[in-house]
Amino acid sequence: MNIEMIKTSYRLNPDNVFEQTEQEQRTINEEHYQNIIEAKQFFLNLGGTEKHFKKRTPYGNKVVKIISISPDKTMQSIYDFKFN
Repeated sequence: MNIEMIKTSYRLNPDNVFEQTEQEQRTINEEHYQNIIEAKQFFLNLGGTEKHFKKRTPYGNKVVKIISISPDKTMQSIYDFKFN
């Protein structure tokens, strides 16, 4: 199974608004996908915030979006997954 991942990164500007800094699109395999999903607890232990959004896919109930905020609250990453 190939999974298309779109990672969009944002940084907090002086006006307290997140501005997009980069966007990366690539195809990952299921093992890489699982590593990203399982890193949630590690990230939470560091003091960050991470929300997982699940949706029904042809491969079952899977995480299709992750919103991750750094421990210092100045950086945000949004991961979108599309299953082929």
